[in-house]
Amino acid sequence: MDISEAIEISKLYIEKSEKLKNSTYLKSIINSLSLGFSAKLGEPVVLQKSVPNQESVDAFVLTFRFFIQNNEKISLRCMRDFFDSDFIQIHERNGFNKIRNELNSYLDNISSMNINGGIIRRQLLETIVYGGLSHANKDKKEVYDVWRNDSFIWSFYEFEFNVILSNILNAILCIQSIVLKVLSRLED
Repeated sequence: MDISEAIEISKLYIEKSEKLKNSTYLKSIINSLSLGFSAKLGEPVVLQKSVPNQESVDAFVLTFRFFIQNNEKISLRCMRDFFDSDFIQIHERNGFNKIRNELNSYLDNISSMNINGGIIRRQLLETIVYGGLSHANKDKKEVYDVWRNDSFIWSFYEFEFNVILSNILNAILCIQSIVLKVLSRLED
């Protein structure tokens, strides 16, 4: 990778991560994400949830996909090549690798929403993104539709999905701070 390509990738990464940082979705998550329930003997369980509206989720995921689809040059997987470049300082590479490894470990563990034996966070994320929001992968769509048709299960998975998105966004923004330093140095 040459310097001009690295500058282009850096600028795109910063542009898209800023868009996520300034989204109405993020404001909604910060202000009101919650899930609770109440139960009275002999009565059905009542769920109370506050999640972002579908329009803000859809808008967020449209940009968010840049960071999770491996055909995008700023995906977290492709950014590994960026951080393996000769012009990257060792502490920048180590910082990126630490964030990426921690994120992958988080995604590869079971969700805190342990319904029907638990689900891996990455599976939950990919099922909702690629089965319902942005693509219609046949297998993921079938699972997504089952979840959506059970309002009780969907409440938990929808909440956990938003928690996962916010954790990934946190990683994206931590990486953004490293990319900003790299870009500043490359443009000098």
